[in-house]
Amino acid sequence: MTIRLSDTLQDPFDRQRRILGWEQSALEQATILVIGAGALGNEVCKNLAQSGVGDLVIVDHDSVEVTNLNRCIFFRNSDVGGPKADILGERINAAFPHTKTSPQSIKCEDLHVDAYVGAQVVVSCVDNIDTRLTINRYCSFYDKPLVDGGTSGLYGRVQTIIPPQSACLECRWKRQGLEIAQQRHRCGNEIEIFDRTEPALGITTSAVAAIQASEVVKLLQYLRISDSDSRRTIISNTLVDKMWAIDLQANLFNINTLMRDPDCPSHGDLSVFSAPGN
Repeated sequence: MTIRLSDTLQDPFDRQRRILGWEQSALEQATILVIGAGALGNEVCKNLAQSGVGDLVIVDHDSVEVTNLNRCIFFRNSDVGGPKADILGERINAAFPHTKTSPQSIKCEDLHVDAYVGAQVVVSCVDNIDTRLTINRYCSFYDKPLVDGGTSGLYGRVQTIIPPQSACLECRWKRQGLEIAQQRHRCGNEIEIFDRTEPALGITTSAVAAIQASEVVKLLQYLRISDSDSRRTIISNTLVDKMWAIDLQANLFNINTLMRDPDCPSHGDLSVFSAPGN
């Protein structure tokens, strides 16, 4: 088949199609569940839409605040007080008409079961431990790959989980002391154990969101193939059983190995776990 130059000039994804092994249809046919429509959610949705993801389900029950504006590329002054998920979905549609958005202004605990079942990958862009644990449990329950990211000032991290075999968020926090970790860390709110406001910076958010989106793209390529050797190769290049950490203050980048905890409740009997509404 002959491809005319004029055809490639009309294809916004022509340059990425040229990447060896790239399958654009894996993105075009994908539905990604993004939980959290704040700074990370803005950047992750932008990156995925730019890459050509077909459908984004955006979940956040919060409203836009003034302190969001310097880190959220799609929010404006006139949006303050409005629902984050709805506004982000509308702006993504306007900028990237090839991407369908399904915004839901509800808590992730109230999310319909179909949102998890219908997604190929879940992305956690939330700002507190309790919600992360909830998402972690839901993804374990429905066997959905999860890409979790978080930031604090000049520090950021990303972890990818493929249930049930890989180390999950609860495996890591259980080892670190879950009782301390469950203190609510939210941008703009005071942290009781430190008595200060949690710092946030847009450049850290951009770096973390780029890695999260990259993980999603690799997972979509992984899910489309059946060859076991190829699947192992792709997974070895993801952050499964690893945590990518960045310290922009010291210009340090680390990838730490994570161990699955055999006693982790997220890997145990989840029949007692309360699944989202159906």
